Amino acid sequence: MGSMVAHEVAAPFVIGGAIESEGNPRLGVTLKQAAVAESDVVVSPPSGLMDIMERCDVFVSFSTPQAELSNLPLVAGLRKPVVVGTTGFSVEQRALLESIVRSIPAVISPNFSVGANFLFSLTKLLSQLPSSYDFSIVEAHHNRKVDAPSGTASKLADIVNLQRKYTKTVHGRQGLSQRGSEELEVLSIRGGGIPGQHDVLAAGAYETIRLEHVVFSRSAFATGALLAAKWVLHQRPGLYGMEEVLGIK
Repeated sequence: MGSMVAHEVAAPFVIGGAIESEGNPRLGVTLKQAAVAESDVVVSPPSGLMDIMERCDVFVSFSTPQAELSNLPLVAGLRKPVVVGTTGFSVEQRALLESIVRSIPAVISPNFSVGANFLFSLTKLLSQLPSSYDFSIVEAHHNRKVDAPSGTASKLADIVNLQRKYTKTVHGRQGLSQRGSEELEVLSIRGGGIPGQHDVLAAGAYETIRLEHVVFSRSAFATGALLAAKWVLHQRPGLYGMEEVLGIK
C-alpha cells in the first residue's frame, strides 16, 4: 500500500520521504529505481523517520500495529497530522493508538476507498430492517493478508451490532450448526491476488438484500488516503474517519 500511495501522488503533494522496515531490499534505493514512482527520494529505514518528518507536512502510513505504535509517537511529537490505514490492532493497541494521536489531527480508517465508506453508511441504513432478518458479512482478500476478519469487515460488524445487538459472532460452520437468532456471521476467504471484496447480506424469510463492494485495484485505497491527507492538513487536533473526510457522517 505504501508503494501504491507513492505511485498515486500528484499535485499539490510531492513525496518528502519513504520508510521501509529494516532488511527490506528497497532500502537505500530511490523510488524511481524501485519502480514505485517518478521520484528521486531514497527509501529510508525507520531510524530516518524523524529527519523525514521534520521537512514533511503529513504522515501517511500503512504498516503493522507494532510499527505504528513505535513510529507515531515521533510524528505526534512533531505535531504533524497523520493518515493511518493499518489494520489488525488489538483492543489494547487501538486504545494506545488513539491516546498517541489525541494531540494531532489524525484520520484512521480500516478502508480508505470512497466506495467502501459509502458501504458503511448503507449498512447503517440496512441494519434498521426488522429483527426477523439475519445478517451475514463475507470478505475476500489476497492470500498474503495476515489479519482475519479484515478491518473493513470488523467495522461492518460493529455497525450491524450497534443496531441489532447480536451477542455472538460466528466465523464459520461445520457439522450440526443451526443458526441462532443471537448470531452474526462474519466469514473470511483468502485466495490469489484479490485486492478486496466485502458483502453484507440481510436475509428475511422471503427475500434477501445484498450490498457488495469490490475493489479491482489498490489504487482505490491509495487515492482515498491522499484525499484524507489533503483534508486533514486543515483540521484541528482530533481523531477522524473517512466519514468526516467525505462529509457523510
